[in-house]
Amino acid sequence: MHAPRAARSGRVEGMELAALLEARLALIARVRAVEVRLAQQEHARAAAALVRGRTHELGNQVQVLKLASMELERRLNGEQAELLGDLRQAAEAANAALTSLLAAARPDDRSGFHGEPVVPVVRAAIDQVRRAIPLAIDMRVDASEDVRTRATGEEIEASVLAAVLDATWGPAAASRLALWVRQRQIEKRPWVELILIADRAGFEPALGVVRAAAQAAGGEASICDGREGVELVIELPIAT
Repeated sequence: MHAPRAARSGRVEGMELAALLEARLALIARVRAVEVRLAQQEHARAAAALVRGRTHELGNQVQVLKLASMELERRLNGEQAELLGDLRQAAEAANAALTSLLAAARPDDRSGFHGEPVVPVVRAAIDQVRRAIPLAIDMRVDASEDVRTRATGEEIEASVLAAVLDATWGPAAASRLALWVRQRQIEKRPWVELILIADRAGFEPALGVVRAAAQAAGGEASICDGREGVELVIELPIAT
């Protein structure tokens, strides 16, 4: 005997939902890995700023000690001058150690960094997330295929995945979603904008990781009301 049609339909729907959930969980894990790295980088920058401030203060004091010991060494003779020479050498060694510490505490500099081309990364992210959500995504591209920013490919991917996954989850999930990638001039500088548009406000949970990724690349992310719905706008300066 065959199972009733309703029962077979229910099993198929259950399998489809299970596949969507499995795909969603896999993508969430990818986003969380990037989120952890961004948090570690932010903590490292904060620690580096603290070290740089303290190192400058200590360096100034060591310099005073070094100059005073040199002057006293010049004025004295014999054993006292020898002791002051040892003190001066210790001050010079401390100054060298502080210089090395200051160099190690410099924040990551992305001024010369060129990330992966934005458009292919975004397309790949959309292809992945389509397998984890129950609705279509309209994508519009008004940008060069090879335009690059100072964001890594993983950061761009995580931003798109996080935004789409959060916007399509829960009782207030979006029923319509679009993505627009465009180039524009902001204050005479070239930028790339990723604009995700939903018919309902569902981007807030993703804003933390999206904003962290944007700021790491010298950009910004924000949520606003647009003509076609709620917009998550990711602005990234183009790497030149």
